[in-house]
Amino acid sequence: MSTPATILAIDPQAVSPVRKFLESPDRIVVLVSNVPMAVHAASTMMLAVVLADLSLPQHDLERICKIARTTSPQVRVLLACAHVQEPMARRLLEQLEMPGSIVYKPWNGISLRKTASVLVDAWRKATVNGGVGSFAAVGGVGEHAHGPDPNLYELREVLGSGGTGTVFLARDRFLDMDVAIKVINPKLVADEDTLRAFKNEARITMQLSHRFILRLYTFSAYNGCSYIVMENVRGSSLRDLVIEYGCFSPATVCRILMQLSSAFEYAHSHNVIHQDIKPENIYVSEAGELKIIDWGSATLNSAATDAQGYIVGTPAYMSPEQLRGEVVGPATDQFALGILTYLLLTGYFPYPPDTTPEALLQGVAPTFEALPPELAAVLSRATAAEPSDRYPGVTAFMKDVLAVFGADWVLASPYDPIVLEKGQLAE
Repeated sequence: MSTPATILAIDPQAVSPVRKFLESPDRIVVLVSNVPMAVHAASTMMLAVVLADLSLPQHDLERICKIARTTSPQVRVLLACAHVQEPMARRLLEQLEMPGSIVYKPWNGISLRKTASVLVDAWRKATVNGGVGSFAAVGGVGEHAHGPDPNLYELREVLGSGGTGTVFLARDRFLDMDVAIKVINPKLVADEDTLRAFKNEARITMQLSHRFILRLYTFSAYNGCSYIVMENVRGSSLRDLVIEYGCFSPATVCRILMQLSSAFEYAHSHNVIHQDIKPENIYVSEAGELKIIDWGSATLNSAATDAQGYIVGTPAYMSPEQLRGEVVGPATDQFALGILTYLLLTGYFPYPPDTTPEALLQGVAPTFEALPPELAAVLSRATAAEPSDRYPGVTAFMKDVLAVFGADWVLASPYDPIVLEKGQLAE
């Protein structure tokens, strides 16, 4: 079985036939309706194909493709246009310097599917040759596979693939239970500093035992293969849900914040700071429970001074002190939660679309004008430039958000399941 190919389709139509035409067992179609969500998806997902209409402003299309090419070096582009626009589309393909094809509108399902299949096949061959994207690339499931100890684990299918490695659904033969196994790219663990970072993630995560934090069972090696064995969560990342829903209702956001604050209050009480809070690192299980993953950027608060000068995290969610490489603390995670809350409620970041990491470092502050003033004031405090001006903890921040929406903190429980409801603020 090969890694599922992800197609990012940008289609502003309220009801789009693209997913029906393109989706198949070996392909995932991520459908977005606007440029900000396309940028967000391109910057965080391993993509096989970007499908975009030529009516999209050229500078936006170039930006999306540039980001996608950085995240997914082998990505292809599929331009949709009218027949009379073909010369323009071919010139644009040359300017993008990406392999790609053209498909004509109005949509012809058979033609669209065939053209996309050709691009996906080309992407699959390129990623296999490049060492990312298939069982063979990280070690197949055959007799001579380079992977976890076959006496302990049976690899069953690919759950995802990225720059650090590939995640498999596996069966623990001894315990007779499903687990997720991240097989780490051998080139990464050959570097001592990188291997030390993976060990640090495992060491920190294994100290945490909380309902809303993904459990890590072991970090091990077998026959030259390094891998992490984790709890298997059936569900979707918050990133994918934001792309699907656009934004969420206040009730859904409040429930998400309750579970997040419970987990991070626990982590902070154990002197652990995540440092990379973002939708990609938060999963929502089928049972409506959050699972926070990827503690690779986490630091122990007691060792934060030693980490001074090292910048880790994702710029759009990073606090000013984090961007400057200064000592971080729980207030750093609170800042990211403030940015995340705005994204969940509106579907957008609280920065202008063209904001660069350099601009953030120079002091560009988030703005929350799209929200009611009382809520905007809460988020402004959570994302204050100085850590001392933020809330004393993530629970205090979360309580104020709940109060704005009229939720009764005394009666509410973080263990009630999350019900996903689409919001209206992004309309």
